[in-house]
Amino acid sequence: MSWLDLWVLLGVLVVAGLVVHFVHEYWPHEKRREHTDVAGFIFAGVAVLYAVMLAFVVIVGWENLGSARATTYSEADQLANVYWLSRHLPPPQGPAIAGLTVAYAHTVTGTEWPLMNQGETSPRAQALLNQIRVRVFAFKPRAGQQQALYEQALASVNDLSAARRDRLASMLDTVPEPLWVALIAGGVITVGFCLLFGVENQAVHIGMVAGIAALITISLLLVKNMQYPFAGDPHIGPGAFEIFLGNVSPPR
Repeated sequence: MSWLDLWVLLGVLVVAGLVVHFVHEYWPHEKRREHTDVAGFIFAGVAVLYAVMLAFVVIVGWENLGSARATTYSEADQLANVYWLSRHLPPPQGPAIAGLTVAYAHTVTGTEWPLMNQGETSPRAQALLNQIRVRVFAFKPRAGQQQALYEQALASVNDLSAARRDRLASMLDTVPEPLWVALIAGGVITVGFCLLFGVENQAVHIGMVAGIAALITISLLLVKNMQYPFAGDPHIGPGAFEIFLGNVSPPR
């Protein structure tokens, strides 16, 4: 959780405490107690409905985060396949392709990953991928073994391109604005019903309302962070590409 998230949480708690204080100041608990039974019945239904909706969004967000992570490792795996296949291709094509794959991994980890925190991509990474594709497609196999390596390299390059597209597309897979409106409005309504309870002790009432408000706020902050898989908290790092770079062999 970032400092901004902590300030948002603190602000919500302060507002919740102040609202409860003013409710006790201008609406005595004797009058509020008249509505406790009806408010409690309606609150139960509202709370269940909101909990189901919020849980659904959290689960979907967590699944999308896992999908983005799997896509990242798939991209790194296909890049590794192209690299190791190129090690068995004759020069100059083989060493050139191997060098491009290493340069692509360095560009993704060093340049593109920080850019993804801002919702941007690296043109150089895309240019390197295009060069890898051109080099592989331009290779002319001369023997049976080279033909098999060439076909595997073609398949890996296509899968690499698809995995990169999926990774970049996952940056745009965010929670729709209408759903955010429903989540925030639902949270406000759920907390608002707690103000109708005829609790005499103000400190206890503040604790009840603040606890529910904190739980809802933390859940919404989690949803907000999960919709940015490469910038939020939790987030996906370039570990898959770093593993690849740690296992490359010296140039031939």
